[in-house]
Amino acid sequence: MDPTLFSGESMEFMQGASLVIALIVLFLGLIGAIIKFFLWVKILSKAGYSKGFAFLLCAPFGAFIIMCILAFGDWPDVGKSKETPETSDDPKISS
Repeated sequence: MDPTLFSGESMEFMQGASLVIALIVLFLGLIGAIIKFFLWVKILSKAGYSKGFAFLLCAPFGAFIIMCILAFGDWPDVGKSKETPETSDDPKISS
């Protein structure tokens, strides 16, 4: 094996490249986590739950807890229409 293959300069370059790659991966992971958080906020607000439930994502198994709440809980906004045809004052809708 050639002793100059891993000289001090090449080792410093490899360490610097590893640091840059780690920082890029960390940045992309942070961007992905922020996007995931805002998507959960939107989903929870459309389902009628508090937007604060999205902070459960910070806890271990938080996404699993949120999915269980959505799957097995009663949705506050389901079944509540803003205007039913029976109570409408619109003359086009008549019985």
